[in-house]
Amino acid sequence: SAASDVYKRQIGNNIKNARMKKLYTQEMLAEKVELSCKYISRLEMGMTGIRLETLAKICNALEVSIDEILK
Repeated sequence: SAASDVYKRQIGNNIKNARMKKLYTQEMLAEKVELSCKYISRLEMGMTGIRLETLAKICNALEVSIDEILK
């Protein structure tokens, strides 16, 4: 749905901003959370959904709360 697309883009954008604050490349983040660089890229562009476990891993690597990413 359109609403879920907007939400995915927002989450992706928040992940990207948190990653850039840490000065991590997509490659560095992908390595830390054992995911592909392609997945991180698609996630940041809002082209894919994210499971809670994966979100928790990413938040942990970026040292941000899940709340910060979901807002």
